[in-house]
Amino acid sequence: MSCPHASESESESEDSGGRSPRQAQGLLLRRAIEVGSIPYIGKEANRMEDAEAGTVHDLDEVLTEYKDPKRDTWVTEVLPRLRITPVQDLVETTGLSRREIFRIRAGNATPRPDAKRALLEWAALAI
Repeated sequence: MSCPHASESESESEDSGGRSPRQAQGLLLRRAIEVGSIPYIGKEANRMEDAEAGTVHDLDEVLTEYKDPKRDTWVTEVLPRLRITPVQDLVETTGLSRREIFRIRAGNATPRPDAKRALLEWAALAI
């Protein structure tokens, strides 16, 4: 009796040199992964049978995604970077006033859409 899965590759494994299991010999280690985001979703229970049957053509009809404010990119990446950057550098690169930058950094103000766009562009360049 033969095992049908004996020669299948396991994509979640790698050897110490990073080679795939087909080329590897010896002990295989778990492949390291990096999580981009963890979405919170809700499902409309009344329509899940329709989705499984293929009668729903738009997944948004039966799936709702909820944003966690603690995991928002603004809170986790942009604000910490704003807080360690000298204010004068932010004034020069974004065109915002010192007062506005101080209020945003302190969390006392939500930036206007144009100001938030400028700060997000700055953060993308600062990475």
